[in-house]
Amino acid sequence: MQKQVHIRLKPFSLRHRRLVEKGSLPDLSAQARRRLWITLREIDEPFYYSPPDNPGWNEQSSDIQEVEHLYARLLGTPKPESARYVGEVIEEIIQTGKVESALDVLECFLAWLDAERRDEAQTAINDVFRDYTCRWRMSDGQGLIVDDDFMEDIVLADTPPILALASFSGAKDEFQRARNELTEGNIRDAIFYAGASVESAFKAALGNSPKTGIDLTQAYANANLLEGLPKSKAQSLQKALMPTATLRNELAGHGHGSDTLEIPVEYGELAINLAAAVNTFVSRQHLKRVESKTLPKPQEKATEISPPTRPTWNDDVPF
Repeated sequence: MQKQVHIRLKPFSLRHRRLVEKGSLPDLSAQARRRLWITLREIDEPFYYSPPDNPGWNEQSSDIQEVEHLYARLLGTPKPESARYVGEVIEEIIQTGKVESALDVLECFLAWLDAERRDEAQTAINDVFRDYTCRWRMSDGQGLIVDDDFMEDIVLADTPPILALASFSGAKDEFQRARNELTEGNIRDAIFYAGASVESAFKAALGNSPKTGIDLTQAYANANLLEGLPKSKAQSLQKALMPTATLRNELAGHGHGSDTLEIPVEYGELAINLAAAVNTFVSRQHLKRVESKTLPKPQEKATEISPPTRPTWNDDVPF
């Protein structure tokens, strides 16, 4: 089977080597691990394929089998010869392995699935994390630590509309970069990329506008893209649409003199929360506009004329 060879993925433990080496990652409870493995088995489906060197022959595989191959390839850990059954290696990792290795397996599993099944699987995995009050969530196929209610319930638990729009891919990538930088403890970079993500979202909504900063929100308002508001009211609200610019300019975008400014993590979280809210707002409005242009217009029904009613004669009526 060749499909998994073409999957490009940098699993959690490779993305966050420094964090893994520090050994400070919150673990998963035994109950959560058991349910995660049961969930993966429930999602697992078998399939048949023809090997490239023997197209007339059918081979059988499964999601778990391919994920086991994918994990072994990406992490450089070939399946031991002592393994007794398909999936034993990743089952052991999910059930008793290091938390970063379990996240690697979950990311490989989501990367293997097609888009529709991936969304369903990610929701099921996040349900496990929520039910057992784990500090982890999967978002866009990646494992992330959640530190406050907003990120847990709004930013990370569900896939924002922005992730589904091809034209917003730049904003999506920068937002993901911001979250990864925050996970790594690089607060200044997290703030910078959160601000860049918001700018990219506005540029995409405006059709790749060359403007930057506050000029972007002004152009957005002037283009009547604030759905449901008169232009005058939209123009007066434009400053509220670029809150990340202030954080980026003051904390991430410029030098700070002879003294290096140590930025508390809360400001990185604030920047990402704000970016998530604005990006979701802009992408939802954009999606509404796209859908309104593509939805079929309702067909007017022809007025049906009922045939004339024939009189009913009752022979029992006396005259």
